[in-house]
Amino acid sequence: ATVSVLYCHYKNMLTRGIRRQALRAAARAAHNTPALLRAPTLREEPGEDGGPTEVYQASGPVISLEERRAMDHVPRIQTHENDPASFVLLHMPGHEIVMGSYHPCGALFECTISLNRARECITRLRDVLDEHGIHARTLGEIMRMGHFTEDREQLKKMATSSLTYEVREKDEPFLMGEELRLTSDQYKNDVVGGLDVRDLVDVIVTQPTVYLAKSGNNTPLKSTGYRFEPLSNLIFTRDQQIVTAKGAVLANLNSAQRAPEVKVVEFCLEKLGIKVIGKIEAPGTLEGGDFFPAGPDLCFIGMGIRTNDAAIQHMLKKDMFGTRRVAVVADLFDRNQARMHLDCVAGIASDNCIVVRESIIGKHNPKRRLVTEYTMNEKGVYKVTVEHMEFGEYLTANGWHIIPASEQMADDLGINFMNMGNGQLICTDEAMAETIENFPHFRGKVHVIDYREICKMYGAIHCTTQVFRSKRDSMEGPSTGVTPNFSSALTTFAEKVQFLPDEKTQTTNNVLLVAPTQFGQNSETLTDNTFMTRDKKYLRSTDIDVIDAACEEFQGLYTALLKEGVGIKLYHHEPYHGTPDAVFPNNWFSTHKNANGSSDLVLYPMAHPSRRRERRPDILKYLTNRCSNVIDLSDYEDHNMYLEGTGSMVLDRVHRIAYAVVSSRTDEVVLNEFCEQLGYKPVPMYTKGNMYHTNVMMSVGTKYAAVCFDHLKDQDEVKKVYSSLKQTGRTIVSLSEEQCNNMCGNILELRSETNDSFLAMSDRAYKNFKPEQLYTLLQCVDHIIHPAYTTIENLAGGSVRCSIAEIF
Repeated sequence: ATVSVLYCHYKNMLTRGIRRQALRAAARAAHNTPALLRAPTLREEPGEDGGPTEVYQASGPVISLEERRAMDHVPRIQTHENDPASFVLLHMPGHEIVMGSYHPCGALFECTISLNRARECITRLRDVLDEHGIHARTLGEIMRMGHFTEDREQLKKMATSSLTYEVREKDEPFLMGEELRLTSDQYKNDVVGGLDVRDLVDVIVTQPTVYLAKSGNNTPLKSTGYRFEPLSNLIFTRDQQIVTAKGAVLANLNSAQRAPEVKVVEFCLEKLGIKVIGKIEAPGTLEGGDFFPAGPDLCFIGMGIRTNDAAIQHMLKKDMFGTRRVAVVADLFDRNQARMHLDCVAGIASDNCIVVRESIIGKHNPKRRLVTEYTMNEKGVYKVTVEHMEFGEYLTANGWHIIPASEQMADDLGINFMNMGNGQLICTDEAMAETIENFPHFRGKVHVIDYREICKMYGAIHCTTQVFRSKRDSMEGPSTGVTPNFSSALTTFAEKVQFLPDEKTQTTNNVLLVAPTQFGQNSETLTDNTFMTRDKKYLRSTDIDVIDAACEEFQGLYTALLKEGVGIKLYHHEPYHGTPDAVFPNNWFSTHKNANGSSDLVLYPMAHPSRRRERRPDILKYLTNRCSNVIDLSDYEDHNMYLEGTGSMVLDRVHRIAYAVVSSRTDEVVLNEFCEQLGYKPVPMYTKGNMYHTNVMMSVGTKYAAVCFDHLKDQDEVKKVYSSLKQTGRTIVSLSEEQCNNMCGNILELRSETNDSFLAMSDRAYKNFKPEQLYTLLQCVDHIIHPAYTTIENLAGGSVRCSIAEIF
């Protein structure tokens, strides 16, 4: 029996071999093409799921013509995450995953990945989709799809652009004849033309470079090495585009190594006949994991470490979302790789139920998200209707039922489920599934599959599926176009204003802050700011760790100010701004109440180019709209003369006195210009060393003045400053040099919503005041807030006062 089976097996192999030879000979005769250009006309190999073999002909069809025609009816949009899924775009991982595992961190993986187990995950997911009648195709299948010569030519063209030949630099000038031909685009095109369609796909996903050198024997050239730039994250088909109520929008991925993925998906969408309505270009960044459609009236878009404001503003301007309202869910305080996308912290489970990670909701939660809502007006233009509202509060106001996910469920990527429609979910975590199914408002079912291998790549089921959905005629829940009641919401900055200062008021309860979302130590300012640490402990930290720590500290200040009822106009910054010190906005502008009851805006000359870039158009637009007069001193930069706002000057707004330490960043000529324009008396001060800013050694409030006299040059300087302060009736708190070095001078008096006065300082400063000094200060103000600010203080040489730009 064994001999008989073997005989039949070899007979079949022989038959197939003869048939292949005959077909290839016929192809050569018909097309009369060189051997190198011959495409395989028949090839048998296992399918992606390890099942029955599939036959691939010369033009490379995998999907039948009938099935291709059926796919013409694939929906092109996505209106609600709970609409029935009709078509799902997947990727079956291959060699690119193995290459990524050679250095998991560099490939954006958590650890080494098993290719076989990762493929099993996709197969399990596909089985569930098949059981529910949902059509799913992989990128590889779509790339290989087609019956005609042009289908293969399109694929070949893409593969050719993915292959690079690079000749050794010292050999390149001496190439001649056959050597030149073997490095030409024509030769590369011929080589790629001889590959099978599966091999063409492999070229595209591995992005190979062949290094060549003159040989001297055997062949004209020899290969000296190979380099691959594998698309190791292509499996996350959610990211390369978003599908809105208007159609597909191609992303611009945050990581440069992932950029070629977008071209692959664009190629596949084109083959499916799905029109792309737009594409995000730099400086915008967009990733699909940040988008959730929530009905014809509303969609959610996350803004954080992967999707930025530039991309969102572009989409709003071009009306790519297709909904009346767009809720931008901003991550300004967290900035953690584990919570990189909106779908890492939230997931829509049904028409009225949304799963949210517990740690990112709550008014005073350190990792909370803030929502800014844009609503399209009658002119078809999106305008801000809600600003920086806490995410949980926004959801509740819109009628959503929040299903809380524990930290463990979220860390296990249970939130990253796929909604097949009508509350039918596919999830990777049993505990999360049980929580959802037991929630009283949820009407659906959760299907759990083992997806652990892919979860090691920082993503799960939602990340690995791009869904096209059929639109329902009707739906239940909050997203039906009903306008929510935001009576308790912060709808505009102006609504928070309770205390309105006049021209002779020292303090305000309105401020402008910039979250340190791209914070880092500034190499330019390091040259003249002695308060910036050179401690290797901080310099060894990664950029993302530094930003995460700075944002955590900043939210402590933001929360403390909110609790006081301070009106906060909040901004953030992006890598393309090139502003590592943007967290200190008080240096480049100040505002002042004038005799007419309106406000003056002063723009200052900054010493370093990176600080000048902080004068951003969006912030300037807000400031110029609320100020009737602009005094622009920034032209002094052309003459190397500087005055860095309320960093260079400490202002007694009541008595119109400007105290300023003359330094490399504070020029006396510009100081006098400021004073002349605004009616202030200048008090220039001179110190023993280069004190870069006045506000690190001095603070003036309504009733107090804290000063480090020890830093002043001599007794004449001490007498001058002391006398001026005494004449204004201030209680003087004298600071030591050590206290100054610990930011005790970098403090600011503000007003609460109830018009109480309070001091804002860092916890480091608070702990370095003597008890009797704190007692004296508390005779002058009602209370003190003191959030931790260590990272920002050490790396940037500024503290709490520097971060607060007062709005008068």
